[in-house]
Amino acid sequence: MGGGMPRHKICSCCGASAAPIECACRGAVFCSNQCAQQYWPKHSAHCTSHLEKEFDAARYREGGSDEGEVADVAHALGMALMKRDRMAEAEECLCESAKIYRTMHGAGNAKLTATLGNIGSLYLRQGRVDAALVAYSEVVESNKGCEASREVAMALECIGIVCTRQNRYQDALDRYEEARDIFRELSGEDDKDSARVLGNMAQLCLLQKRHHLSAGMREQALRVQRTLIGSSPSGDKDAALNLLGLGEAYLHVHGKADQACDCLREGLEIVRRLYPQGHPLVTRFLVTLGSAHAQESRKEEALAAWEACLPALRRAHGDAHETVRKVMKEVVVMLEAVGRKEDAVKMREAKVTAKRASHGSEHPAVAAALYELAMCQGRVGLKKKALWSVREANEIYTRRGLSIGNERAIKCRDLLEKLEDRWSEEGYL
Repeated sequence: MGGGMPRHKICSCCGASAAPIECACRGAVFCSNQCAQQYWPKHSAHCTSHLEKEFDAARYREGGSDEGEVADVAHALGMALMKRDRMAEAEECLCESAKIYRTMHGAGNAKLTATLGNIGSLYLRQGRVDAALVAYSEVVESNKGCEASREVAMALECIGIVCTRQNRYQDALDRYEEARDIFRELSGEDDKDSARVLGNMAQLCLLQKRHHLSAGMREQALRVQRTLIGSSPSGDKDAALNLLGLGEAYLHVHGKADQACDCLREGLEIVRRLYPQGHPLVTRFLVTLGSAHAQESRKEEALAAWEACLPALRRAHGDAHETVRKVMKEVVVMLEAVGRKEDAVKMREAKVTAKRASHGSEHPAVAAALYELAMCQGRVGLKKKALWSVREANEIYTRRGLSIGNERAIKCRDLLEKLEDRWSEEGYL
């Protein structure tokens, strides 16, 4: 089995740079043998190279293998492989582990429950929601009649996530309620897991456009999570995610745009502190913060937020992605609004180039981008360029047989006639 390269050469033990010693699993590097030995007890539980050897030793031990030991090592190896994004191998190990536990202990066993939950998480990460639902449902079914457990509550929460992705909103809400009841029974009202589930319920309400209810749930969850900041390994990130959700909810509640900005700035500060090298959450915060500033007519602040996140968005998703296209459109509109019209033209030109690359030069999407470019060029005073752009757009529509009956093609032709008439009179033609 192979491994991926580490992301940087920082010593996993002491943090020294340019660490020259690399573990065989390629998941850790060290600056010295002393650091490697000191860190080994912690790393050995996640070292795929070490666990592969342990797995082979347990399976082919002289005198016969111990099935329980094989299952335990297979589970540990599967989790280590999943952490390294080696999903196919991780699935194989985890499924073998679950099969052995199922045969040895039957339903309701704690090890089987944990393994099934991890299999569900693997499938969920891969987008295999139906397979994830089967794994999580087995956790719930196999523990019926047993004492309430955190593992069952987490499985119910994950079923809620799957149902949300399948647009089965009422089923999702029912599972979230069941999960939250178990968490509260186990740990009381101010429990971090209960607060996380409440955040998921708030997101579901947001999808249903129940914005006031969503905001109320986020506020309740955030109250708990604020107490955990700094005292729990996940406290900071959970609070940041809830601040993002609360900001999104406030955007849809009249008169709450200022509070949205406050939440988003606080969450963004937490994420930047947690991930100084950068994180996808930063772009999510900046996209939403730009929308909040725009809603308050703070054009410069909105533009600054969108321009700050756009390069990372384009690198991560490409110009064809829905979020990228939306942010690019907002940036162009705001560039014009703040008087940076030449920059707006450059953005429109870049969009045309991107459309040509992704769709080919004769696609209607290119014509639509050229039409928008012509409108922008006209507002800036680039009259000849505007005319050339709209002419090319019109020619594309005509060659594609879309000049009659297509709304965009009709608008394009009308603009072409208007520009030719006006600029002919002014002597530009």
